[in-house]
Amino acid sequence: LKEKQAINEDYERTHYDWGHLNPNSFQCGQGQIATFTLTNAVPMDPRFTRVNWYELERNLKTQLNSCPNEKNQKGKPFLVT
Repeated sequence: LKEKQAINEDYERTHYDWGHLNPNSFQCGQGQIATFTLTNAVPMDPRFTRVNWYELERNLKTQLNSCPNEKNQKGKPFLVT
């Protein structure tokens, strides 16, 4: 595993947090649990992750949840990273 993908120890003694590419708050149930794998993460500066990225996720979720489809009905949002 360590040879082909990141593991938690790779973040030890660094100044980085790991940031979700697919935000866990966009998912529910098993999908939410699956977002905590390191294949869904990128190294981020903690100040960016905890403030800017958090705000971006919150605003994006609001926009995606209010986006109508072509019949002016609530559509199903997709996030591609």
